[in-house]
Amino acid sequence: MLLAALVLTAVSCRKETISTPAALQQQSTDLSTLKCTTPTPCGTPVVATLRTTQRQTAGSVTVSNDATNLYVTYATSGGYRLEDLRLYVGDLALLPVRYGQPVVGQFPYGTHLTGTVTSYTYTIPLAALGSCFSVMAEATVRANWCSSQTAWAGTIHYGASCSSAYYLSYCKATCTQDTCMMPVQLLYSGEAPWPNGDANVTVGGYTYTKSDAVSMYYTPDCDSKKALLLIAALKVYGPKITVPAAVATDAGATEKWLSGLGQLTMYTQYTAPAVVQTAMGNVATWETSHTCH
Repeated sequence: MLLAALVLTAVSCRKETISTPAALQQQSTDLSTLKCTTPTPCGTPVVATLRTTQRQTAGSVTVSNDATNLYVTYATSGGYRLEDLRLYVGDLALLPVRYGQPVVGQFPYGTHLTGTVTSYTYTIPLAALGSCFSVMAEATVRANWCSSQTAWAGTIHYGASCSSAYYLSYCKATCTQDTCMMPVQLLYSGEAPWPNGDANVTVGGYTYTKSDAVSMYYTPDCDSKKALLLIAALKVYGPKITVPAAVATDAGATEKWLSGLGQLTMYTQYTAPAVVQTAMGNVATWETSHTCH
């Protein structure tokens, strides 16, 4: 009891926790089933212009993949909105065709949208696809109160000269990096192995063991604790995960503040300046959005 009182009263702390989605609160988690909350594409996505049959630009279709799924995203521009979507992904030889024209009503993916939807994403398991395949994306779009129009995305014309259909070829991008991070509850539980093989991490010029990080995780919440665990998580993953430049800048600002605090323990916790709190918040937001579940 005396030790607990010392921990709670040793320093005045700003109460701020590391955000962990409710779905991650379970103590028992199968690491093999973890997937990203927000997918991070491997390689460079392929973007094709979505054009109406009158050759007006209505938006774009973006095709990408991570280690598990293919993502096909329709996005309109110029006041257009999406109404009906039809999508074929696979071997072009198996495309449903009648009289040399694609039969969009028989495409395996179709969605009817209402209202003012301007973006829609299909998620398709990669396991069902070959290394390279065709993507034929068709949409019914409408601008303002004008009549609806058919639009296609792609760079390759399909069928006879009178056909309005287009498609694009896509090859799976190789994933050489992790696309998401394990939940902090697992990262600092002491039970799950760290991606760096449980090696020590250096934060702010000071070395911390996995045991140090686990101990800090179970202490009262303060800015210094939150900052240490946020930066340590990035160090644990190292080159295995790509961090955007803006996030790296905020992480650098956070770590610079930590470097002036000395070696942190469960008894030495500090409140960060407002600018550092903002940087920490940005890093926490990115890490949470790239948390596996």
